[in-house]
Amino acid sequence: MGQEAFDSSDPGEWLRHARELMGALQPGPEQGRQLQQAFLAFLQARKEGAREAEVKAAQLEIVEASLQEALAAADQTKAADLMGQRSEAALRWNEARSRACDALLQGEWQAAQAVIRSWLSAQHSETAPAATIETLTELHLNACSAEHPRLPGMWLVEGRSLPRSGHHYLKSLFARACGDHFSYCEGYQEPGCCRTSPCHVSAYWHFARDRRQPHLRLLKSHDFHLEDATFEPPMGMVRLVQVRRPLHALVSWLELEQLNENRQLLQQASLALERIYLYHEAEVLEEAWRLIDQAGVVMTSEQVSEWLNRKVRYVVGFLQKWLPLAKPFPFGHRLSGGDVLLRYEDLGRSQELLESFGLARLDEEHGLAFTPRHPDVMQRRSARVAELIQAHRRELEEAEAVVFAEVPSMQELYPVAARV
Repeated sequence: MGQEAFDSSDPGEWLRHARELMGALQPGPEQGRQLQQAFLAFLQARKEGAREAEVKAAQLEIVEASLQEALAAADQTKAADLMGQRSEAALRWNEARSRACDALLQGEWQAAQAVIRSWLSAQHSETAPAATIETLTELHLNACSAEHPRLPGMWLVEGRSLPRSGHHYLKSLFARACGDHFSYCEGYQEPGCCRTSPCHVSAYWHFARDRRQPHLRLLKSHDFHLEDATFEPPMGMVRLVQVRRPLHALVSWLELEQLNENRQLLQQASLALERIYLYHEAEVLEEAWRLIDQAGVVMTSEQVSEWLNRKVRYVVGFLQKWLPLAKPFPFGHRLSGGDVLLRYEDLGRSQELLESFGLARLDEEHGLAFTPRHPDVMQRRSARVAELIQAHRRELEEAEAVVFAEVPSMQELYPVAARV
């Protein structure tokens, strides 16, 4: 069928048409014209709103099919069979995704759910072994929404962050950008946390789909016991690994530990430590540091040394576990899931970060500028705590050197600091 006989405003139909044109290619004088028609069909799919990832997926199917034919012709039967299985699986998913998107566009999300659940039931995957098929169904539906230009975006973002690496700022940024279409689970203090990964709570997705609204759900974990599962995130889920230069993270964390040393003093002033850790409210923190300077205590040198030894072991373990899995954050491109790495310093690119999730930039009035509280990391809000930090500066620097030695990939992220 020539392109002049094909007419549609559905990007999915144009992608299917392009695949059909490429599949019908035959050697001969007409091949050039057939290739041009297929190219124009892909171009029209983009014009009608097809995502770049969808176009590339369709083109990859064609390449794999051609490679399969070539392998079969060369009598590489086993390789051709494996390639064929992969191509067939991709084709089945694209068909299921297309049907689910059509149902979502009609407001029939439960019908879309049935399509995805049926497709998942036919798969044999070890992705997210702890997840139920219901959870995976919800996440795959989220992927359908996030990738379609006419459907509201849905994201599950599970954070794995070193303490003091900017997770609270990230939460505030998403909350500001998403407004009422945002939910959060802190896990450690959150009442009713399901303590599963991927998160099993589906109420937020159902509520949003009923109203044709977007939704972003952010979860927090520091993986203190290094027991969080490292499965490959399923479609519709991003695992965001947040890190920071070791020296800066340890200094900030040691500062925060002094709050715990003064728990009783703060409690007497009605400043609950659990609230401070959960909300990080500037007003409450300022009052806490004032009280500590007036009547508080700080850790002894022996306590600091023991604390540093424990925290360095944890930091090394965390980085060795999560860094090899994470790819650099794709600034300038839309996210498509998986494990991604976000450095503390990269939070200054907040507008680009939002765009990668398909979220609108915040204007200056409603924006949330990333401004680290302490340009000089050794200067802290409490004079008493600043003295403690300065007194143990050498130990803190030596702790950072241990981290760089044990985790060479951190040297690549912070080369200047590693040389120092």
